[in-house]
Amino acid sequence: MNLRSNLFCCSFDFYMIEQLAKKDTYWRRIAYNICKNKMLADDLVQDMYLALSNVTKEINDFYVIIVIRNIYLLKKKTIVN
Repeated sequence: MNLRSNLFCCSFDFYMIEQLAKKDTYWRRIAYNICKNKMLADDLVQDMYLALSNVTKEINDFYVIIVIRNIYLLKKKTIVN
């Protein structure tokens, strides 16, 4: 085992993140349609990758969209309060 593999939690699923990244442009478009702000959309997608990095079950596009929307709502709620 090399040093790099010791830096990450064993539950981190590189394959799933790689599959999500194949649709990166699509996720950014969805996020932009949710928030209407390019910088915030980029942040939402990055947070989505982090949120889904530890998920062990199979996920579909609808699940990812809901995660992006929920992250947006949490950010919006935090900004208001």
